[in-house]
Amino acid sequence: MFFDSARSKNGSGTKIILINPMGKTYKFFYQLTWLYSNNATKYEALCLGLEQAIKMQIQCLRIKGDSEMVIN
Repeated sequence: MFFDSARSKNGSGTKIILINPMGKTYKFFYQLTWLYSNNATKYEALCLGLEQAIKMQIQCLRIKGDSEMVIN
């Protein structure tokens, strides 16, 4: 799973990409309704990605993102 987030004065959004072992890509985009801080937006992206992986019944997941603090 790769995740990223963006924040502006108009709101926040996240992008999650799940790639299965055969290389098929699933992309998800979310518009967040609250104006979060940068780290909180990244945390929301991670949580949304984990929720999506659970819905897809993924049992093994490698997580990549641009915030080690959020991942750890």
